[in-house]
Amino acid sequence: KNANMRKLDQVIGASVFAALMMYIVFSGSTLFTYGSQIQPDFLQTYPETPYISAARLMFSLVIVFAYPLQAHPCRSSLITIFNSIKKSLSCQKKSSFRRKVVQKLRSPWSSKESSPSFFQLSMQSRSGAPLSATTSSLQSTLPSSLPSSAPPSPVFSSVAMTSPGGQLCATQGQDMCINQEENKQEQQVTSAFVTMVIVLLSYTIAMTVNDLGLVLGLIGATGCTTLAYILPGAVYFKVHSQWSLLRVFSLIQLILGFVIMAISLYTILYLKQ
Repeated sequence: KNANMRKLDQVIGASVFAALMMYIVFSGSTLFTYGSQIQPDFLQTYPETPYISAARLMFSLVIVFAYPLQAHPCRSSLITIFNSIKKSLSCQKKSSFRRKVVQKLRSPWSSKESSPSFFQLSMQSRSGAPLSATTSSLQSTLPSSLPSSAPPSPVFSSVAMTSPGGQLCATQGQDMCINQEENKQEQQVTSAFVTMVIVLLSYTIAMTVNDLGLVLGLIGATGCTTLAYILPGAVYFKVHSQWSLLRVFSLIQLILGFVIMAISLYTILYLKQ
């Protein structure tokens, strides 16, 4: 009831504070108990007891349910990169086709002044008026080697219209229909393929690597510090230009993030060797 941003901030703050207290108590107890003898996987430090086995089981369940939360943004990022590359290649092909068409359209005339404009040709084609003999001869000058799937020139076809059924169709010339259902199925296939690749890579790493202590330490020192301290502080400091108490805290958080990252990297790379 009565949901607002203030209550949302209170819930987020209470959740983060509770998680922080649990982490401090648990990690601090382990550190003070075993000191320098603690292992990268701190559960291996404890003796083999039913309680520790139950704790390992609980951690396994946490990892199982947390894996989809990690795989989802990874998959979304990979699909976004794939679609961007695909779109870029498609735009390059369309640009190349348009350059060829424009070059063939201008070739029959010796100068720009004697050639009709693109707007005149387009309006003449849309109005249904007969094209002049010179203009009609342009169709024979188009490159014959172009693929049949290439989009028709707007000079000889009407403007593409979107139908209520969700298909993009060209009403004259060569029909081009893109079914939204087919695009949806293609996205589902791509999503399933990327998910399968992520799972197989994760399984391969889990079965071949015995100790991920150094790797997880570097990821925590760089990635987690960046996401938890550096980026939030930098974004808030950049967005809010006027000085306030929260802007000061964001600057402190930003500096603290770089300090924590430097200390963590030094501890992992030098002190543990």
